[in-house]
Amino acid sequence: MPQEFSANLDSINAYVQRQGFKTQADIIDFVREYVNRNSIHRIDAEHEAYAFNTPRVVSMLFEHDRGDGAPPPICPVAQEPSR
Repeated sequence: MPQEFSANLDSINAYVQRQGFKTQADIIDFVREYVNRNSIHRIDAEHEAYAFNTPRVVSMLFEHDRGDGAPPPICPVAQEPSR
C-alpha cells in the first residue's frame, strides 16, 4: 500500500499542478472540490473502518476519479458561514 499511496498521491499532485493555479487559495478550492466530487459524505461503519487511514482514503479517491472504484464515504467538510 505505501508504494500505491505514493504513486496515487503523485498522480493527484501532478493533476493539480497541471491546472496552473496562480494562488494558494485557488489550489485549496480545487482540492476541496476534487475530494467532494470523488467521495460520499456520510459517516457509517465503512467510514469508521478507514477514516484515519490516509493512504487508503487517497487511493480510494484517486481510483474513483479514474473510474476504477466507488467513492469512499468521508466526513463532510465544514462549510464556511454565509456572509
